[in-house]
Amino acid sequence: MNWHAPRLQQLFGGPPGGAFPVYRIAYYEPGPRELRIWESYGMVDIEESLRKGTTTVGLVCGDGVVFAADSRATAGSLIASKRAQKIFEIEPHVGLSTAGAVGDIQALVLLLRAEARLFRMRTKGPISVKGLATLTANIVHGQRYFPYLVQLLMGGVDSSGPSLFAVDLWGGLSEEKVASSGSGSPVALGVLEHGYDLGLSLEKGLELALASVRVAVERDAATGNVIEAAVVDGSGFRMVDRSRVEGILRKVSVSPY
Repeated sequence: MNWHAPRLQQLFGGPPGGAFPVYRIAYYEPGPRELRIWESYGMVDIEESLRKGTTTVGLVCGDGVVFAADSRATAGSLIASKRAQKIFEIEPHVGLSTAGAVGDIQALVLLLRAEARLFRMRTKGPISVKGLATLTANIVHGQRYFPYLVQLLMGGVDSSGPSLFAVDLWGGLSEEKVASSGSGSPVALGVLEHGYDLGLSLEKGLELALASVRVAVERDAATGNVIEAAVVDGSGFRMVDRSRVEGILRKVSVSPY
C-alpha cells in the first residue's frame, strides 16, 4: 500500500491548528517506492529529541565490559527524576545501558528479558551477546512506524569473549570497543578517546568510564545527579557498589577554575 499525505491526514485526524505526534511518520509516496519522511505540520525530529538528556557510556576491557551512566531524567527544562535507572541486567552475562523515552525503555527491557529466558528454555543454554543484540536491533527495526524512542548499548561476556554493541533508533547495529549515547555523549567520547586502550584492565576501564560521565556532568545540563556503573566479566553482571563509585569519582573529580 502506498501511503501519502491526504491518507495520513484521514487516519490521524490532521491538525487543524495543532501538530501531529512528536514522532515522524514514514510513508511511501505514489509512484517510485522510495521511502520518504513526512515533515509537515511541524513534526519533531525524533533523532534530535533523543539527544535532550542523559549520558551513558560503554567500553570493552581486556576481561570484561564496563557501563556507566548518570541518573537524571529530563522533560524539557524540568528535571523529571533524579534517580532514573539507565543500566539494566538482561541476562546474567549481558548488560544494557539506555537513553531515550523511559516508558519505551522499560517495555523493551521486559521484552528482551523474556526473549532471553525463552531462548534459554528452548536451547538449554544462554543466548550469545551478539545474538541478543541482533534480536534487539530486529525488534527496534520492526517498529519503524511507531518506533521505540531509544538508543542502546548492549555488552557482555560469552564464549567469544567480551563484546559491546550499539543499537540506534532505527535498529542499526554496530559492534564497538567504545560507545556513548545521550546529549552528553560528545563530551564523554572526547574523554574516552583520549584515555582508551585495547589492553585496559577492568579497574582502569571503570575509572575511565566514570571520568567520562563526570566530565559530561560539568558541560551538559541534562546530565547529572547520581553516577552509576556496572561491569560484566566472567563472573557475570553486577552493579558497582556505591561507595566504590564515589571513591573513584573523588580521584577523577574535575577541578573548579
